[in-house]
Amino acid sequence: MGRVDATKEYYHLTLPASPDGKLVWATFSHFAGYADEQRKDELRADSLVDGRWLSDLYQQLSERCVVVNNDQALHAFLTRPLVSLVCRCGRRRADHLQYGK
Repeated sequence: MGRVDATKEYYHLTLPASPDGKLVWATFSHFAGYADEQRKDELRADSLVDGRWLSDLYQQLSERCVVVNNDQALHAFLTRPLVSLVCRCGRRRADHLQYGK
């Protein structure tokens, strides 16, 4: 994984755990039109983000983030086994995901 590269474009992807412990994913998105104009069913598209700003924000919040700069690193990031930790209070927390070895 790497550092933010000013020559690249970035998307924000989170991999939180659902309340029942299943891994889910989320991303920032924007309106991209309607699938059905009459019903107003929205189409959404992934939004580009300012990688430097978002990385700095995570650091200010004392949260971890991973910067992925190429397809090989993305594949490695997405296929590593995730180990879900339980916080001291006994509840699962989405921000307590770590990578297995």
